[in-house]
Amino acid sequence: MKKITWIHVGALSLLVVIILGGCQRSSQSTPGSLPDVSSPAFPNSIFSPSTQQTSNPHPFKKGETIAVIAKDLGGSGPHLQAMENLVVTSLKDLGLKVVNPTVLEKLKKEELLEAAIQNKNATFFQEIGKKYQTDWVFYIPISAEAQQAIGRHWLGTSLVTGHIVSTKTSEIFKSSTSPILGTSDNPTAVGGTQLEAQDQAIRLSLEQVLRDFDLPTEIGGVPRDIRISLKQAWGKNTSSNPTTAMAFSPSNLTLASGHEDGSIILWNTKKGSQESQIPSTGYPIQGLVPDPLHGHLIAWDTNNQIFYIDLNTKKSEKLWQAPSSITAITISKTTPLLGIGTDDGEIFVLSLDNAFPPQQTTAHKEAVTFISFSSSTQPELITASEDLSVRFWDPRKLQRAKRTLQQDVFRGEITHGGISQDGMFLALGIKDIDIDRLRNRRTDTRKVKIIRTNTGEEVQDFRVHRKDLTTLSFGPTRRILATASEEGILKIWDTELAKEILNVHLDSDSPIQQVSFSPDGLWMATNLGDTMNLWSIR
Repeated sequence: MKKITWIHVGALSLLVVIILGGCQRSSQSTPGSLPDVSSPAFPNSIFSPSTQQTSNPHPFKKGETIAVIAKDLGGSGPHLQAMENLVVTSLKDLGLKVVNPTVLEKLKKEELLEAAIQNKNATFFQEIGKKYQTDWVFYIPISAEAQQAIGRHWLGTSLVTGHIVSTKTSEIFKSSTSPILGTSDNPTAVGGTQLEAQDQAIRLSLEQVLRDFDLPTEIGGVPRDIRISLKQAWGKNTSSNPTTAMAFSPSNLTLASGHEDGSIILWNTKKGSQESQIPSTGYPIQGLVPDPLHGHLIAWDTNNQIFYIDLNTKKSEKLWQAPSSITAITISKTTPLLGIGTDDGEIFVLSLDNAFPPQQTTAHKEAVTFISFSSSTQPELITASEDLSVRFWDPRKLQRAKRTLQQDVFRGEITHGGISQDGMFLALGIKDIDIDRLRNRRTDTRKVKIIRTNTGEEVQDFRVHRKDLTTLSFGPTRRILATASEEGILKIWDTELAKEILNVHLDSDSPIQQVSFSPDGLWMATNLGDTMNLWSIR
């Protein structure tokens, strides 16, 4: 355990908001993070902060005048006019008068407006109301980003806040900030260009704000279909030393492969050239997972030894040895925690900076088939088992599960699991077995269920393969899910639409054992035991 104590745990960087399909809010605008859009509080308001919000859907009276002002906080400039027009259309449906464009342009340049917002000055808003003959100001700060993260597709992320302010009373009637993109209600925006992805993201976020104000929301921000293709970049025949595990480095530059002889080979992702080889542990490598906090890897072998792989020094160091057979390992993206599941239903949590002693409990009656941390700053540990249950744990107190999803939810065998990069959704591979005793017939159905991690709500349920699943993996966004089966068929799904978007039959005598996506979403690796292939995603 002393390996990690010298690693600079405090040097955490903020996760990139685009690939995770979510927004990180910060106090200032920095590359890769959306600006803070906190709700202003007016000291001169006749309402205290605890009472200035009201439960009424909107405060407007027919015939009143309102000024709609969208503000670019980064990346949203080309879209501001369109968004203002959408809000104006919604307000006109309520019988409101909108400040005419000429007056509005003067108001946008008004120093009093900027002072009212920056200084949170209620008196300034009253002066604006008198000067520009407006009863209300609907102020909408918008920020947006986009990154080319799924082949040739762009993923858009935005943060939209709406503030409705009365210029008569200086009351903030209501403030609302859009929720994180990446949920079923607010799905990740996808576009063919950077501007299109930003536009889609802003529309989705603005729709949420208007909905919160109970205003018309016919914005049309439904994300378009994702279409991707694969082109093989390189392949390696590993039949002489079969590949048993794979993982991309957090930097995307290295693909690591674990092998039957206990060695780990580091490959240059783009070139396919071997960079180095980590000496054998003496036992076949069972699994590899990236450590996004520190930029390195965790590996474990069939002797239940867990190793830390330093990609800078190209050396490994033993961390711990589990008392029983390891079935799954996970490492938190936000805190230095390692979670371990075993074939006897036990789970362990190790604090890699020694913040607390190792935690252990018997979590399930049968083998743990899946284990992962959520991506919050205080992550939950999520486990699934052959005992047909999914459980959520406080990783620092494993005595009792915080909540459990029982077998009556799934009605079948849980064979595989995967968590989205943003930690918000869980994909479970389910094998339903239906036995007709009268006809002496058995029917097996293989499906995937998508579960919201914070509530346990099921948001999707769809069939995937005719034969048993061999692997399941989320891509860089929760809309992309890869599944593979024993007959050598690889499928990629759009989970938002429960739609198959790619079907590839790999010609091999070995089934696809693992599919792994690079964090940037531009590469996908497949392991067939005797062959390891890297694909560029287009």
